[in-house]
Amino acid sequence: MLWPNILDNARLVERERERQRLEQEINIARDIQQALLPRDFREYPHLSVTGFNLPCLAVGGDYFDVFPLSDGRTAFLIADVSGKGLGAAILTTMLQGALSGMTLGIDPASVFNHVNRFLCDHSEVGRYATMFFGTLDQDGHLEFINAGHPSPILIRRGVAEEAFTEGSYPVGLVPEAEYTAVCLKLEPGDTLVLFSDGVTEAMDPDEQMFGITRLKELLTGQLECPLELLQKCVLEAVENFARGAHQADDLTLLIVRFRATAAAATTDIDVPDSASSSSSASAAASAASKPVSVPSAFAASG
Repeated sequence: MLWPNILDNARLVERERERQRLEQEINIARDIQQALLPRDFREYPHLSVTGFNLPCLAVGGDYFDVFPLSDGRTAFLIADVSGKGLGAAILTTMLQGALSGMTLGIDPASVFNHVNRFLCDHSEVGRYATMFFGTLDQDGHLEFINAGHPSPILIRRGVAEEAFTEGSYPVGLVPEAEYTAVCLKLEPGDTLVLFSDGVTEAMDPDEQMFGITRLKELLTGQLECPLELLQKCVLEAVENFARGAHQADDLTLLIVRFRATAAAATTDIDVPDSASSSSSASAAASAASKPVSVPSAFAASG
């Protein structure tokens, strides 16, 4: 009897059509998400910047952005939404839209408080996000909010330190959370390395994590290393460490260097004076002169 075979074939054809439709929609979502990331970083008078994003699935929950504000400052941020896939990607797009509205002069703390209350009021969304957001002016005044994100690494005179541990809860997690900005002064040449946990929690085949200590050791001594080379160094180190092991997290980097020509002023961060030693300078010169190829696994950058 042929009827069962005909019905089975019809079901298979319908499933394949549905699979193709979903794949097409995911590809569209991926293209939209990638298009929202900055690609050609414009020149700013007071900072240099580069960034990279690699989702572990077709779409991801990480993103970064850099944009000028109306008062001459430049804003930069990195975010990591809980979970993966389409749900996380949708929330990253919503957060990006909310924060881009700051170009109109909205106070960062007010935006964070509003987004947090909105997500908590709509708890059925079931998502939260860690974020680090900063604004930098031409004199090196940095104002930042850390919403539960790993502290960026500050490279100053060759020493790499976690200098931004002050912060609050991720947005969308605690309804009563209140966000306030913290201010500090950067010196010319200071470099901030912002990253998602896809960097420090990258695992090798033995399920050992790359870790923050290894990242700081890698960045120590990078005094005048060009940002693109510095980014390649980090990506290559993570790829070599992982040795082909499957990674479960999106990987995102954003590197910002304050490049004002004015004399360095006093700073609010206590950094060891040993950072200016000749050994650090020579290590940086060696790293800057060493050619580094783009890791094959990380060939597509944001």
